[in-house]
Amino acid sequence: MPIKVDSIEFFPVRVTAITPTGDRPLAFALCKHWMEMQTVKPDQWIVVDDGKTPMKPPVGATYVRRTPQPTDPKHTLNVNLKTVLPYIRGEKILIIEDDEYYAPGYVEAIVNALDKGQVAGISWSKYYHLPIGGYVRHANTIHASLAQTGFTRKFMNTFTALLDADGGTYLDLHIWRTAINNGVGYLFTDDDPNSSYLGIKGLPGRTGIGIGHKTGMYKGHIDTTRSILKTWVPQDYKVYLDILSGKLNDANCDTYFPQITGITVCQNTKDLIKRSYESIRKFHPEMPIIIIDGSDSNDPCYIYTRSLQ
Repeated sequence: MPIKVDSIEFFPVRVTAITPTGDRPLAFALCKHWMEMQTVKPDQWIVVDDGKTPMKPPVGATYVRRTPQPTDPKHTLNVNLKTVLPYIRGEKILIIEDDEYYAPGYVEAIVNALDKGQVAGISWSKYYHLPIGGYVRHANTIHASLAQTGFTRKFMNTFTALLDADGGTYLDLHIWRTAINNGVGYLFTDDDPNSSYLGIKGLPGRTGIGIGHKTGMYKGHIDTTRSILKTWVPQDYKVYLDILSGKLNDANCDTYFPQITGITVCQNTKDLIKRSYESIRKFHPEMPIIIIDGSDSNDPCYIYTRSLQ
C-alpha cells in the first residue's frame, strides 16, 4: 500500500491527535482552525489523507498520505487508522474528526478525563445537521462517538485488535463495550453553556459514517431560526452561518480565518527569546513574528535574533 509521510518531528510526546480525512477541504480547514485555538494543543497531530485528490500537507503535522486502493472498503476509517499506528508516539491519543466542532477547551477536557480511565469520552452526543438545521441529543449514555473518544497507550493493543472487529464497523461501540466491561472506561457529559464540541453533519465533501448524516433522524427537530446552533456553538456559530450563506466555501476556506501576527520585545536575553520563539514555532510554524531587539551589538541575543528568518 503506497504511503507517504511528511513532517515527523522527534520530541517528547504526551498527547497525540489523529485526524482521518480526504476530499474534504472545507471541513479540514475548519478542523485546522479549531485545533489552532485549543487551550491545550496535542504534541503530535497525525493527519492521514486518502482522498482522490491529495491535500496540501498541514504545516507542523505528521502527514500520512495513503493512496486509495481498488480493494478499499466503502468507508476507509479503520484502514486509515491502521495505517497510522506505527507513527503514534503519545501517551494519550485522541480521535479528532475533520467535520466536528471542537471548542477551545475540548482537548484539555479529554486529556484530563484520561487520568480517570484508559478510555475517556463524552456521552449523550449533540448532533447538528447544518444544511437542514436538524438537531438531536443522541441517547448514547453507555458509550461515546469516536469523534469524542480518547484512549491511553495502555489501551493501544486492544484498540489495534478492535480495528478488525466485526468487519471494521461500529468501532466506537466496540471500544466502549470493551472498556466498560473491563472497568477502564470513563464517560462524562458536556452540557451548555460550556459545551466543548458539536457533531456537525452535512458539510460538503465525502459523506461521513453514522446515523447523524441521515436527515430522517431529525424529524420534528429542525432549527429554523438557528437559535440551537447559536446556543451549542456560542463562540463560533457565525462561521457555520457563513457556510450556509456561501461566504465560506471550498474555494476560500484556506484564507477565511484571520491571519495572526505575533510581536515581542527583547534586550540582551538570548535564552528567554530563544525559548519563547521556539515554543511559538512548535505550534505556529507559519505565523509572522515581529521581534523588536534592543540588544547590544556584541550580545548573543543580537546575533541570535538576526539569525532568524
